[in-house]
Amino acid sequence: MIVRFATVAVAMTASLGGLYGGATMVPGDDAGAINDKHAEQASTTLRTDLIATPLILPGRINGYIIGRYVISYDGAIVDDRHMPLTTVITHAANIFFYRNAAETFWVGGPMGVDELADGLKMTINVTAGAPLVTALSVRQLDYLQSPEIRQPVISFDN
Repeated sequence: MIVRFATVAVAMTASLGGLYGGATMVPGDDAGAINDKHAEQASTTLRTDLIATPLILPGRINGYIIGRYVISYDGAIVDDRHMPLTTVITHAANIFFYRNAAETFWVGGPMGVDELADGLKMTINVTAGAPLVTALSVRQLDYLQSPEIRQPVISFDN
């Protein structure tokens, strides 16, 4: 019982810490200097650093889907809404992978990289409430199973 509580507490702390970090990031300045430790921003293109989403299936955390993306976006929407862009993108990536866990590449599912990029683009636009993303490409996409990151598969069924 204590192990389950500790596991849930660690997962919640990591998730909330990621949301807080994304909300407090400072975007790059006009000269292109990087003030944001998770992304480099130049005009209307964002190159994300690693975004990791834990893959949670019934009663267990099997691993992490890790990706880097290049996103072209409408800067006017971000300016008008004072939108925390990296937070919106990270949140949308988590939603997309949570909803599509069974169709992603890790189980040999039918979803390819193009479908994945289109799905992420659509999910980001829905999350933003506007056609924010004009183009999205995948720079890196990996799936790390729990044993590969030196952690046992965390199960809530025991």
